[in-house]
Amino acid sequence: AVGSYAFYYCTSSNFNSITIPAACTSIGSYGFGYCYYLHPVFESGSSTLTLNTYSFCYCGYNGSAFTIDLSTRKITSIPNYCFYYCRYLNGITWPQGLTSIGGYAFRYCFYYAASTGTVEIPEGVTSISSTYAFANCLYLTAVTLPSTLTNLNNYTFYYCTRLATITSTRPTA
Repeated sequence: AVGSYAFYYCTSSNFNSITIPAACTSIGSYGFGYCYYLHPVFESGSSTLTLNTYSFCYCGYNGSAFTIDLSTRKITSIPNYCFYYCRYLNGITWPQGLTSIGGYAFRYCFYYAASTGTVEIPEGVTSISSTYAFANCLYLTAVTLPSTLTNLNNYTFYYCTRLATITSTRPTA
């Protein structure tokens, strides 16, 4: 486990990469918060990884574009503010078992989807709760929502100024 505030405010440009080992089961609040240049990498693992509020807020705030691959980890929730203000986060490969995305989770990730323009929320996600989950993702042009989604909160895509298409995979009645 990475405890709350473990690497909080490590703002050096030399702290730009870390591998989260397969054995890690949780990352506390602000565990890597305000690590401005950090681009985390996640090792494959079968254990469930629990993220908390602000776990990676402001990571990738300075520096260059990066993506995060969570596809080889079981994560059921991306909580409120988890990747808040990760300015250069270009995208996420979604984790196994994801059911919810919290409010402000990706707010101010200005370059989210800058390469493709699109985000496809995976099947199994039932809730994008709270508000502003993807707000201010300025390069987002298209979103696909899963058929499993039952809760989409206010202002989820607020100020996504290029967003032109939202598609749902839910069959029509």
